[in-house]
Amino acid sequence: MRSEFEKLTGFYPPENLFAVIEEYYTQSELNVEDFCIQYRFNMNGIAEKIQNETNSRLCREAFQAGAMLGETKLENEKAIVKTLAVILKRAGEISPEDFNAIVKQCEIQI
Repeated sequence: MRSEFEKLTGFYPPENLFAVIEEYYTQSELNVEDFCIQYRFNMNGIAEKIQNETNSRLCREAFQAGAMLGETKLENEKAIVKTLAVILKRAGEISPEDFNAIVKQCEIQI
């Protein structure tokens, strides 16, 4: 369908956009020529709807990736704090109570 879409519309969309175009085409009851005409001329706002859906998906993916990165960063920071607390405890620089409070704050079980 991709080469047919490109030939009929003159548009060469990236993969993520074309995936949504395919979904809309599959859900429509239009033949490929009619669908491509509607897309090319943005009839009933179809091209805009498809672009908006693609943008929304990209935003969700970016947000999820950022959330996963943030979780990883937080876990790394907790590990660093724990390691520093262990070093300070061994050096006698912090009390056992302070050490336990730091570990509890980091939600790290020793």
